[in-house]
Amino acid sequence: MKIPFHSFKEESYELLGVCGWGRGCAWWAIGIIDSLKALLQSDGHNKEKAELLKLSIEILDALKGYIHDDGTVDRMVLNFSIPDSSACAMLAYCYSYMADLLKNDEYKNLAIKMKEKLRSVTRRSGIVDLSQGDTHGIGFYSEKLCVVPAAQGFAIATSEILGK
Repeated sequence: MKIPFHSFKEESYELLGVCGWGRGCAWWAIGIIDSLKALLQSDGHNKEKAELLKLSIEILDALKGYIHDDGTVDRMVLNFSIPDSSACAMLAYCYSYMADLLKNDEYKNLAIKMKEKLRSVTRRSGIVDLSQGDTHGIGFYSEKLCVVPAAQGFAIATSEILGK
């Protein structure tokens, strides 16, 4: 699997935005993995489960080379730019869930590294800091680092999964 672009034109499939926007890659992975998670709770749909499992592994394997040794995930993963805690938290959730599902130590170790990185940018109040601010449209990516609620939620979800 290739690293996804931000978007595409529906009528022509022309790729838009950047390839490898960290949080966009994370949302893509979450969509696939949470769809798999939902289907695994139901009977049937074996073909769809198998396809989503394959896609989940492909996106996580494609992204693991862009996670720094200290667990950092960048805003733009392909060019190792500025760290983004929201992308880190979201991908930590993905790796922790799939590590638990597949009993995969490599994914678990990545999730643990990302969790530790998140801990290093967490305020004393418990709020995860240094996330990329809101994106204002395709190609208009915030340069601001701030608190993003999604980072908090996915950091907590990661801790819960890893705490099993």
